[in-house]
Amino acid sequence: MTPEERSAGLAAAARTQREELLALAGRALAGAEVELLAPPEPGTIMLELEGRAGTFCFTEVAITTARVRLDGAEGWGCVMGFDGEAAVASAVLDARPGDAVVRLARAALQAEAEAREARARGVARTRV
Repeated sequence: MTPEERSAGLAAAARTQREELLALAGRALAGAEVELLAPPEPGTIMLELEGRAGTFCFTEVAITTARVRLDGAEGWGCVMGFDGEAAVASAVLDARPGDAVVRLARAALQAEAEAREARARGVARTRV
């Protein structure tokens, strides 16, 4: 799993498995030396969509970012919405990307993919 995929998976975990994300971050913090480099900060990003006519800017999405140093390793977290706790948890897990972090990220991405597929099947049944 690439760092980008892991980051996307941690952001997905904030939406689909928030309690597991927070619990795993809590275990990563046990006995660790932690420094908050950038506290949770709200912001926005532009959501771009691909269409037949090309890429277009669809809307802005609210996000929260945070940066930490955990036992000398830096981590960055970014989650959708206004959720400082999940942003810090994502940053903590980004700084300590072990097997459990990868499993959580993969599971969250899989859960979102399955939900998208289920919605697409539901919409497909309504087509005339």
